[in-house]
Amino acid sequence: MSAPEMAYRISQALRREGRRLTARTAPQSDGPSPPTLLPASPRSLAFFDVRLAWPCPEAVDWSRDYRSGTSAPLRFYGDLDYRDPRQVGDSKYTWELNRHQFIVPWALAYRDRHDEDDAAALVGLVLDWIHANPRYRGINWVSPLEMALRILSWGIAFDLCADSPGARAARPRVAASVAEQAAFIRRSLSRHSSANNHLVGELLGLLAAAVLFPDAPACARWLPFASRELAAEVLRQTFPDGASREQAIYYHHYTLEYALTTVALLGRAGRDVPDELSRRTRRMLEFVDAMTDDAGEAFEVGDRDDGTVTGLNRGTTVGVYESLLWSGWLLFRDPAFLGHATRIALRAGRDAVPDRRSAYWHGAVEPPRPVVSGPPAPRRLFADGGYFLSTDEGFSLMFKAGPFGYPAIAAHAHCDQLSLGLKRGEATVLTDAGTFVYHTDERWRRFFKGTSAHNTVGVDGLDQAEFAGPFLWATHANGRLQGLEDAPDRFAVRGTHDGYHRLPDPVTHERTVSYRKGLGYRVADRLLGRTEHRYQLFWNLGHGLALRPLGPLHSWLVLRDGEPILGLVVRGDGDLGAESFVGDERLPAGFDSRRYRERRPVPHLRLTVKQPSAHLETLLVTRADALGGADGLARAAAEWA
Repeated sequence: MSAPEMAYRISQALRREGRRLTARTAPQSDGPSPPTLLPASPRSLAFFDVRLAWPCPEAVDWSRDYRSGTSAPLRFYGDLDYRDPRQVGDSKYTWELNRHQFIVPWALAYRDRHDEDDAAALVGLVLDWIHANPRYRGINWVSPLEMALRILSWGIAFDLCADSPGARAARPRVAASVAEQAAFIRRSLSRHSSANNHLVGELLGLLAAAVLFPDAPACARWLPFASRELAAEVLRQTFPDGASREQAIYYHHYTLEYALTTVALLGRAGRDVPDELSRRTRRMLEFVDAMTDDAGEAFEVGDRDDGTVTGLNRGTTVGVYESLLWSGWLLFRDPAFLGHATRIALRAGRDAVPDRRSAYWHGAVEPPRPVVSGPPAPRRLFADGGYFLSTDEGFSLMFKAGPFGYPAIAAHAHCDQLSLGLKRGEATVLTDAGTFVYHTDERWRRFFKGTSAHNTVGVDGLDQAEFAGPFLWATHANGRLQGLEDAPDRFAVRGTHDGYHRLPDPVTHERTVSYRKGLGYRVADRLLGRTEHRYQLFWNLGHGLALRPLGPLHSWLVLRDGEPILGLVVRGDGDLGAESFVGDERLPAGFDSRRYRERRPVPHLRLTVKQPSAHLETLLVTRADALGGADGLARAAAEWA
């Protein structure tokens, strides 16, 4: 830890103790409990797999993880460990409820039909929250990011309910609470090694407080600071080509939505948007466009927690990446963004119009008719971030080799250097295992972040980087990406990484991915050491697929619904051993996760060889007439030679 960071941590500890004195001397509540105004008709508070409904037989416990049933004690926030499930449950679930994103659809309903029950529902809950969470006490005073997202929810909701008598009457009390939370954020920003997307979100909370609560004069002073810092931080946390330095696509979504919301709030405040922020935001949108298929799903990379920045799209089927593309079109009028968003909407059976979130921030403009939505660019190289993407004969491929993560702790990065993702249409063929869990189970956290959960090579049973905690790496594995050939009927791209240079006998891993029209893909791995090592090549297949081994060679058919969709042939210069697993909890091996706390079995193939250096070659055969059996695959493999 650097000297400036040590000084910052000490100052934060001293500030925390000062707040402890304030919490001790403050009254136990803000006064009599306000009346909780509930609507006459039921309304749903849906977040993940937890459902409550109004009218409720009991009040909401704002400190409760409703999934586990554990309630965090209402003690000084500095005495709570949000990572300890025995004390607080899974704080992620508690915080999701306390972001209050579920009230935004009620505010939208009020705007559309002016039913005071809609406004009463959200006003009553916000006032109840303020009463139940006195300053500096409880789990909801631990995270400044959660305060920022709550301020944003309140700001949107009260903006939409601006002409409600009930909302106007409650606003002074709400604005006072916003000022308290904004002051906490300003003095608790995630600096130094913690300065990832959380810092951008915290700064956005300050900007939202200043712009959406002008009746809280204490918040107005944060406007110049938040505006300046937000622009600088978005640039700092992204590469010039638009990829996020955190190396996690879902957290790219967070940072990009923070940037888009910043642009909208600056417009509402009458302030100019810095040109460099506008350019970088567009580059980030281009990265989303390249990574996302026409079902609205991006290639999985790094951590994913399923959260959102606002509740404006709650209750719709619009996904986060489609929403970003609609915003990109509204801001930049880029036909590529419009075409891609249109294809996603039409595939989902919806009208091709901007989503509620984009329309709220950037204006509800009807797209032109007819929409020209041509095919995506066949190949995209993001050399700074370390991503190559290609669309070939119905298949889409992603190859990753770039900087490991951001900042020093690389909290959301996985051991996925030189990994591949492959889709046939919108069906995943080669999968990234995903995330599954954060704080509550270290064994599974290690697995899903580890090397074997990604389509790459492990050495001596070790991960590419050294795990030091759920959001901490002791070492990094940094990669580099180089394009070698690009022609209409072929390409070649090469990546390397240094993760295993830390071994007593350092090992270099180099992978070259090639494509030839009519054949498919070749993945060539060169692993260079001086003494014997155990090299393991991992292939993780998509959910719903199966492996059928063929003949004496290391060759398999990949089946979907009993029909072959891909041939897989592995060749090497040593004695290769092959094993396959599906949902093996002992290792573990053969799992993926597409939602937080949900995992499912998938086929996992690993090939092992022991020698000082190794040359491995995997052929991913896509030609239909080669998928009839071992002979067909053998002929296709011979053509690569």
